[in-house]
Parts: sequence; C-alpha cells; structure tokens
Amino acid sequence: MKFPRLLQNLFQTSSDSHQASSDVSSEERLTRYLFSKSGFKKNANNSMEAKAAAFLPHDGETSVFRTSGLSEDMIWSIGAEFVERPRQQANPASMKARADFCADIVADVNRTFGQGLKIEPDTNVHPLHANITSWPREESLRDLIAVEIARASAVCSKP
Repeated sequence: MKFPRLLQNLFQTSSDSHQASSDVSSEERLTRYLFSKSGFKKNANNSMEAKAAAFLPHDGETSVFRTSGLSEDMIWSIGAEFVERPRQQANPASMKARADFCADIVADVNRTFGQGLKIEPDTNVHPLHANITSWPREESLRDLIAVEIARASAVCSKP
C-alpha cells in the first residue's frame, strides 16, 4: 500500500506553506466540494454556476479547503480522499463538482451585511481544511450571504 503513503507525503508537502501561517489570507483560494446538483446548475451558455445551497452552513459551519497553489489533480485527490470517502458510509452520493472562490468574499459579505463570519483552520480533518463560521442566526440573512459567496465562485465539474 504505497499509494496512501505517497498521497500523505504529497499532501504534507503541499500544505507546508499554509501551516506556516494558520490564519487564512484574504487572497487564498478556497474550495467547497459539491455532492448534489442542488449546489450548482448549468446556465444558458452551458457553463456551471454555484447555487446558494452549496454554501449554507451545516451545524453552524461551512466546510472548505485551502487550495491555493495546488494542482488540479491534488485538489480533486483531497476531495476524494478526505471528503468523499468519509461520507460514503453515511451517504453514498459521489462528488459531482467543486466551487472555488477567493477568501476575500467573506470580508466583503461581512462589510455588506455587517456580519462577523470567520474562516477558521480546522486541521483535524486535513492540514488544509477550514470552516466558515459565525453565521448569523437569521435564515434570510444566511441565505443572502450564501448567494453572495455562490456568485463569487467558479464551479468545476469532476473530471
């Protein structure tokens, strides 16, 4: 079983620059892995766009990964190994796509809506994992914030 060890070494090497600074930079690319078509749609010109549902918090958090500087293969590998595989026991849905966005959208929605959303590293899952936290209690406000994050995202379908 050399493959898992190779993956672990690759993930460790790729995450070293992020571990040096535990704070998430506003310039960092964040990735949200999508498992349901309720999280994205094809628009009129046949490109895909994220839906707000993809970013709504679950138990007060939205899980993301810090993917700046990673190759496409590495981004998809992280999703398969650390998101899709652990979900398989509880929910057999496979990963369909991902939504990439710049962390600065969180600061933008905080200014626009007077909120205090945070991007907090959570390395228990993976060295590059983080959560968007401190969502407002009001459902309508959460929906508006999720719409803004979705608008700022680029969706890539799984190869």
